[in-house]
Amino acid sequence: MRNFRIDTIGPSIDNGFYYDFETEPFAPEDAEKIEAEMKKIIAAAEPFERFERPVPEGRALFPFMTVEENLELGSYAKRARDQRSHNLDRVYRLLPRLKERRRQLGGSLSGGEQQMCAIGRGLMACPDILVLDEPSLGLAPIVVRDIFALLAKLRNEGLSILLVEQHVTHALALADQAFVLQNGRIAMSGPGPELLRNPALKRAYMGQKH
Repeated sequence: MRNFRIDTIGPSIDNGFYYDFETEPFAPEDAEKIEAEMKKIIAAAEPFERFERPVPEGRALFPFMTVEENLELGSYAKRARDQRSHNLDRVYRLLPRLKERRRQLGGSLSGGEQQMCAIGRGLMACPDILVLDEPSLGLAPIVVRDIFALLAKLRNEGLSILLVEQHVTHALALADQAFVLQNGRIAMSGPGPELLRNPALKRAYMGQKH
């Protein structure tokens, strides 16, 4: 199914595992070893390859690898490998600041630039569905606006998006279908723009009385 977007609104439950670079740092020379191990893992998983690509909460970039190296890590799946150069050019067209920063270490980027790099890395995989977990988390309003402008552009180009997001207004304005979560259960669902006009949702999530 193409050009379709589903959003969930409300706190998400993270059962995944992500390496914590602040509490478990690694030396720059270890980056090549990590990249090599990732290639092995991806090669072993290729017979079971799935066509969605996650953009995790917290970005999860490799701080001692350059922006371009972080982006290229998204293209090791078999379906994306042959299109790596083409997809990298596309990411740089969509996100020209990443091209300016391509030789810069991932850990030296601002929070917004790191989020853009994480999205770009997801696009490098040629996904049928781009899965994003709270991409606006901890970012300034102007950066959030830019991220949702990018998501709108991707959606209009035909990419399906699954988004978990607490920024209600931006998310529902773009969602073809949305699910509002409350205490881990679906409290309401429907087309995003319709839910955005729902009085109960306005009271619960936007602090509006009417």
